Amino acid sequence: NFMNLRVMLVGTLAIWLASVGLLASPGAEPSYQGKSLSEWILLSDPVGGDIAAPKDWNALPAVRAMGAEAIPWLLRWIRSDQPETAHLGIRGLALLGTAGSRAIPELARLASNWQTSSAWSNAISGLEVLGNGGFPHLNTGFPYLLAAATNSAAPWELRLKAVQSLRHLGAHMNGLGYLAALGTNAALAVPVLIRCAQDPDWPVAAEAAGALGDYTIEPGLSVPALAAVLQSRTNSARSATAGEGRPGWRGEDLVRWAAAHALRDFAEVIHRGGFPENLTLPPPSIPEYRNALQAAVPALLSGLHDQDARVARMAASALGAAALEPKLVVPALIESLDH
Repeated sequence: NFMNLRVMLVGTLAIWLASVGLLASPGAEPSYQGKSLSEWILLSDPVGGDIAAPKDWNALPAVRAMGAEAIPWLLRWIRSDQPETAHLGIRGLALLGTAGSRAIPELARLASNWQTSSAWSNAISGLEVLGNGGFPHLNTGFPYLLAAATNSAAPWELRLKAVQSLRHLGAHMNGLGYLAALGTNAALAVPVLIRCAQDPDWPVAAEAAGALGDYTIEPGLSVPALAAVLQSRTNSARSATAGEGRPGWRGEDLVRWAAAHALRDFAEVIHRGGFPENLTLPPPSIPEYRNALQAAVPALLSGLHDQDARVARMAASALGAAALEPKLVVPALIESLDH
């Protein structure tokens, strides 16, 4: 039956992992130039202050010099329920470079093992940083994050964690001005995030809607989806109170606010596109953004009358940033002055 097949497949995977040394009991912790792997990882953490610099610039090449030898230890630490220990595994994978890709099978197994282990959250964090060494466009765990985000059999907490990781990668590259460098990964992320923005659990839906504002590409797909979310009242399967630093929010209101905010992010692309030094403009041309946002104006006008004033404010901000359909928008904004 299915359960026996699952046990057999997991067992086979474990045997294969052991054969390549990923589940083998690690011996002595690897070292390089007199310092252990864990010591080098801790030395890679940034020092305090305004400048993001590692405690020791030699930490990155040191961890990479240990290569695949470090993986069993990193996986061992990731399985820990102690945050400080798990940090060693996650941070180590971020430093390891392409050699870290060998950890993917075990990380994927841990991420799907939410029924019996709490290590799934650490595993998703590991997939987020896997092999990129600070360059998310080199991330090799991206496909597994996409799969976790859309796993309807998984608890909402797992889907949320996966969407958050996808958002971190997109926001990081967008912030550096090189979102297009994510290439195929970014294009694959958009339909996944659109699907997650319709998740019945509002934390997942709100995070996904916000993430679409970080992946400011594919306006023809993203903008209509965000406009539909802005007008939706269905994302409230979880508790009505958002909490988590947002007291007074209802879950479904937070989803609509996130959608309006993302629409404003798309509108900002139009303004940034007018400057030659702009690096964040993805491949689609400015007219594609204008056309997509023009079709979203009715949803944003409807948002001006949202039951939550914070959503209405964000809709007004998005309309101002888009600067489209003035004959419709300006009177509506003037009327909103009496709100």
